[in-house]
Amino acid sequence: MFSKDIDISKKCNGFCKNNIQIGAVTGKVNGAGKYGYFKHYYLFGQWIEKLNYTGKPLRIGDGKKKGSKKSFSDSYDRLYEVATYYSSLYDKGSSSIKTPLILGVKDRPGGSYTWYENTGDCITWKDIDGQGEFPKYSNQSTEDFTKKLDKLSCTLHHLHRADIQKDYKQEGTYKCAICNKATVNVKHEKIWGIYTKIDHIPLETIPYHVTYKDTLIKSQEPGGGKFTPLSVKKGDRIYVYYWEGDNTHDNPLLIEVKPNVGQSTWYENIGESGGKHNKWRKLEKQEISGFYSSKPCTGDLKKRLDFLNCSLNNAVRIKLGLDSGCHDFRDARHNNRINTRHNATINRQLFLSAYEYTHSSVYKNERFAVAEVLLQGTRQKTGSGNLFFKNITKVSSYESNCSPGIPFLLCIEYGTNDKKCQWYQREYNNTWKEDTNFSGNIGQALEQAKISFRIKQCLSPKISLQDGLKINIEEKPDSGTLSNTYESIYGSQVISIFVTKSTDKLPKGFFKITQQPITGTPFKLSKALSSNGDKIGAGSGTIPNVENVCVYFWVEAPNKPILLEIKKQNEDPKYYSRGDSKGSSWIQGSYDKLTSADLKEMLDDQNCHRNITIPIDLNDPANLEQFYKAIEKKIIPTTPYLSKIHVSSSQFPPPKTPLGGEYIVKEYTIKGGARISRVTFDGRYTDIPPTDLITGIRICSWKNEGKPEKTPLLVGFVKNGVIDWYENSGTKLPYTKWKPIDGNESKGYYDNAGTGSNPQKELTDKLDEVSCRVHRTVSIDISRTNREIYCHSILGHERRIKVKRDISSSFKEYTGYEHISAIKEQDKFIVTSIVNKQEKQYVDGLPFRDVDKVTVYYPVCDEGTPVAIRIEKEDNKEGTTWLKKEAKGDEWKIFVPGSKGNFIDENSIKDTLEDVRKTLTTCQGITVGGLRLKSAISPANTEAPEDSSSDSDEDQTNSTEGDDDKYHGSEGHGRIVADLVTLGSIASTLATAAGVYATDTVLKATIPTLGLPSTVISMAKDTLKAMEDSFSASNKAPEASPPQDTPVDGGGQNHALQPQAPLLSSEYLSTTSVPLATTSTGPTSTESTKAQTQALSTSVPSAQGTPGRESPSHGASGSDSPTDIKTISIITSSVLVSSGSITGYHLNFWDVGGQKSIRAFWRNYFENTDGLIWVVDSADVARMELSRDEILKILREDQMTRTTLLVFANKQDIRGAMSPKEINEILGLDVIAQDRSYRIHGCSGVEGDGLLDGIAWLVDDIANRMYNSG
Repeated sequence: MFSKDIDISKKCNGFCKNNIQIGAVTGKVNGAGKYGYFKHYYLFGQWIEKLNYTGKPLRIGDGKKKGSKKSFSDSYDRLYEVATYYSSLYDKGSSSIKTPLILGVKDRPGGSYTWYENTGDCITWKDIDGQGEFPKYSNQSTEDFTKKLDKLSCTLHHLHRADIQKDYKQEGTYKCAICNKATVNVKHEKIWGIYTKIDHIPLETIPYHVTYKDTLIKSQEPGGGKFTPLSVKKGDRIYVYYWEGDNTHDNPLLIEVKPNVGQSTWYENIGESGGKHNKWRKLEKQEISGFYSSKPCTGDLKKRLDFLNCSLNNAVRIKLGLDSGCHDFRDARHNNRINTRHNATINRQLFLSAYEYTHSSVYKNERFAVAEVLLQGTRQKTGSGNLFFKNITKVSSYESNCSPGIPFLLCIEYGTNDKKCQWYQREYNNTWKEDTNFSGNIGQALEQAKISFRIKQCLSPKISLQDGLKINIEEKPDSGTLSNTYESIYGSQVISIFVTKSTDKLPKGFFKITQQPITGTPFKLSKALSSNGDKIGAGSGTIPNVENVCVYFWVEAPNKPILLEIKKQNEDPKYYSRGDSKGSSWIQGSYDKLTSADLKEMLDDQNCHRNITIPIDLNDPANLEQFYKAIEKKIIPTTPYLSKIHVSSSQFPPPKTPLGGEYIVKEYTIKGGARISRVTFDGRYTDIPPTDLITGIRICSWKNEGKPEKTPLLVGFVKNGVIDWYENSGTKLPYTKWKPIDGNESKGYYDNAGTGSNPQKELTDKLDEVSCRVHRTVSIDISRTNREIYCHSILGHERRIKVKRDISSSFKEYTGYEHISAIKEQDKFIVTSIVNKQEKQYVDGLPFRDVDKVTVYYPVCDEGTPVAIRIEKEDNKEGTTWLKKEAKGDEWKIFVPGSKGNFIDENSIKDTLEDVRKTLTTCQGITVGGLRLKSAISPANTEAPEDSSSDSDEDQTNSTEGDDDKYHGSEGHGRIVADLVTLGSIASTLATAAGVYATDTVLKATIPTLGLPSTVISMAKDTLKAMEDSFSASNKAPEASPPQDTPVDGGGQNHALQPQAPLLSSEYLSTTSVPLATTSTGPTSTESTKAQTQALSTSVPSAQGTPGRESPSHGASGSDSPTDIKTISIITSSVLVSSGSITGYHLNFWDVGGQKSIRAFWRNYFENTDGLIWVVDSADVARMELSRDEILKILREDQMTRTTLLVFANKQDIRGAMSPKEINEILGLDVIAQDRSYRIHGCSGVEGDGLLDGIAWLVDDIANRMYNSG
């Protein structure tokens, strides 16, 4: 059924999109050009019953006192007209608005408006009658009305604001653009040479909203909860912090609100880079206690800004010669952005190495910025300012091995061929200079730097051959650095040992320290080590020809070496493991057969031995063999340490299934407990961090994933009964991104504050949320209708499904609502359940995988009862499933449509839909104009009623060939609704462009073009007769005149439309009607008659039908003269076009129809035709060539040689429609229309989009050719 309610947020034009019996118009307010309006009004016997805003019923009240509000419907049981006013400067939506300002309502024809203002929530409205002289017409304004609109704009659009995005370095102030009040002064201050602090100072005694551009800033308390708007007042100071490199203020970092008296309040940005920046978190007292440090450059305020700068601007801090991460602030929400590598192989002869800074693996494909470059804690500069870089891929800092920590050359890489490396040479102290002519000779740069920066000369010492070099295996570079030197004894000499740290080609969580003499030459290694009394192997002595020694560590135990590697010249490395006691030997033992290919297993095994740790893979946590299998047989007779740790799956009793039955839980027990060194999934590293000692693991997954190894959704680590939970945050394989779940949230997952064994609803809700993101699983709610977006109920979760009306359906007796993906690049989803509101539906065949679209069908006459569901896969090429509603409860069964050859028989689907409709006893009557009428939907092959004309039906059949008659048979009976919408939109849009109103005469003009079968025409006649009788008897029908939007001119002539016949008179329903001719017949002023333009409008009907363009045949076949043409006037008085460039022209439109049987009559309209409008169906490829041929025939006519051509590419709103460019290529307009002006213009007859623009261009072109060419 059509809704009688009006959504005041929707801009409708022509007809209400939800009810074609309600008219609609939109436009600008005369006298207040910065405001627009749109109006819904009584049209075809349908009163407006209720008002809502985005589905929420409107109320009347002052917006302050609770209990003082009442529903609009309590005051008005029905309305004749509703006008909605909005700001066209701040509400620019094409089809809807966010903030209505004023409502004007009429409860009867000819009545006056009652006025209401929005109190702030768009739902509660306050009566403002008597507050001044307000207009009589909806498209007019008065001084008082404009002032009220201005005041409401200031308030509701938050124009009295402190806009933190504004800078105004030159002006110094800004204020409200509407009322010229609410002045704010702006000051600037540099903070540490890195950040800019902008001070916004309110100067007037009114409240100021805080915004970012036009978006209201809302803050949340530290513990969470509701976001509330942030505001300031005179006496307050609001400071906003930006990075100096963010010169367009794309990402505000921190807000400080300092009152006139008291302490400052701080807020951090929790939005996304380049986003709306509308959500901020208030910082707790302990978080800001260090903001007022006596050392501001190292205090908590700078650390917080550095963290936010890295999160929002990808900007990091680099400490030359150190591995320090992207900043000092540590937060679980943020991964380290920078990877640091020490490259010791730059030039061994010159003893050169380099620190290389790149994006970490998490961000490896992104560019980054460097906010500050530090050397020994001091900011590095250039001659013109601070040294910082944007949009780079790598920084390399060169230094000598003999003077680590003294860089002399920088290379900045941008990843582009034209700017591969930007070189900076160190001039003095902390100043660098870009060298655009640098040749790349690093040795030469080193020689130049030796004197300036006291870089040591690297000397090769004379080495004794008697004793070996004694090394300290616990020696590491200083904290944060990747290289160092220390002194050791080599025979009788002291020699420098070069130490470097690296994680290259190592399993996650391990690092190695490489030691070798500064000379880089082979040496003798003493078996005696200089730490803890350890030694290498048995006995004493040396190991000759050693190139280097590598010592391996686990990152969580950085002072406990777990494995030694000794690399001799021209030999493979040998590996040594340590005994169990202090002072024991590092021996090869069973490792003597292992090679570098076994390094990963050796590290895991020795880490287990030394630190009681195990790695796990989420695919099979009980299977530790996968981490030692490669070495197990090689080290016989010993056994791997990992094999001694027992992880078992808990089977008795099995863990309980989460509520709803969609998910499974697996539980694993670690006997004796262990730490987790790393977590992988299917062999790939995840970002789940190492754990403390745990005794169990709990993994939740979706049970219907369709493969044995389920993708984990939630993982919990059990420690002393408490579970630390992590959620899968990925959207596709390999699912390596995870994030911790706050303990306060996870307490609700199980009973006993999260430590029990009974799953709670909160666990299922969380699994629904994560599964929707990971697997794209959804529950389809068949109660949802047009333009709704929905998903799971979790706050903040991205809604996956959007609903729109199916406007291209072949089943015209039924309304289809398509449920499709609302997320870009994720078109497919999995249907795991179907509900009707909150009620579960019992459906065969769940789950449905790789779904493109779910369409739910309702009878047009009863949109409260769904009868069928179509589930489409792979763009409807195959795998479509049909479900039909059973009479019993909420059951749905699969049915298989019949087929004709290789194609589905759509008639069999229609038959099934009809059977279901009858079984469910829907459509027991419909209401039109307040009357209960018989159903407009008839079963297939229904015979004409007794009072219908079978002759006219026969005439229509005989005079129409093939697909041209789309309305024959039962499939055409429901078409009237769709075509009235389309025709009404086109006709009403043209009428609106002409500055007049679309009244019932529009529908009179369009009905003859439908070519309906006699059954529908008979029903329509009965309906109209009943409506007329009802109106006459009750005397409640409104006057036929339209709402008075257009004022009377000086001559007293009203330029609104005047009806020419009773409402929808049956005389206009003749099935032998002829092509519609529409003219302008009313009187015109001298000004308006200065130019008259006539346009011919036609098209070839498509197989599916081109809404609003097909015309029925003539009764006389073969006649070249339309002797029985009956002209119907749409525009009955002067047409003063008031839209854009077409002002002042009198337009005549002739709609001649496009069916094959009447094309011979077209030439009767060619005389004096200045423009041709041709409408094509953008979704019908097969008919394009026919259209091209017919257009060519017309353009070759002598009378059409200079006619301007406008081609409307209709149905652009349909999925799969061809673009105007594609249609232009098929039609070949650049060839067939090369001798004239032409344009192809996309449009939607249903939505009305594109029509006015096309008509405006057409009239402009004709006028320029005929009247403005000089």
